[in-house]
Amino acid sequence: LQQTEILEMASGFKFKSKDIEQHHLILGFPGVPFGTDAFYTMLLLNNAFGGNTTSRLFQSIREEHALAYSVYSSPSFYPQAGILTLYASYSPDNADMVIEKMCEEINKFVEKGMLDDEIHKLKEQLKGSYVLSLESTGSLMSMLGKRQLHLGFVETLDEVIAGIQAVSWESVSNLIKHIFNGDLSVSLVGKCSEAEAQSFYQKIKNGLGGAYEKN
Repeated sequence: LQQTEILEMASGFKFKSKDIEQHHLILGFPGVPFGTDAFYTMLLLNNAFGGNTTSRLFQSIREEHALAYSVYSSPSFYPQAGILTLYASYSPDNADMVIEKMCEEINKFVEKGMLDDEIHKLKEQLKGSYVLSLESTGSLMSMLGKRQLHLGFVETLDEVIAGIQAVSWESVSNLIKHIFNGDLSVSLVGKCSEAEAQSFYQKIKNGLGGAYEKN
């Protein structure tokens, strides 16, 4: 992660009681800023973990166990900071199981990482998706605007392809360690008491292991 100034992520828990049918849960982990060597690694890692319907999170929580209405991960990039968020919306009756399975998938991802074959496949998917996005005026304008604002320049197609191609098993493994390093922010909105919400937060920290007990 080559960046001279990367802002630290604040850890903690925020809860809002609201009389709605579902719980809305977000787990926030450290990400990477625009302009780092890990930018394309983050895009690939996100697709593998929770960025689409073939990802680990979706297949486990939505398809295999039918626990959540919606579940996914999403990275956000800024000039000096970044974050990876995991989101799930689910029935309050499923709260404990959703948290258990989310923690389980995170722990398996940290322990097992990704195989070279999976990384190669996702690199090809990323390159194909990027080329296709250039055919959409809206996507192209959004991409150009973000890069100009955050970086001060726009990469060429060859530079983007080279950045994706440079993603390696080592860079993925290093980024996994950076993301799941013990820093954790949790936000929950739903119909439950403060005590219940705090118990969910504690269950998340316990489920992710000792490193998260510092928060």
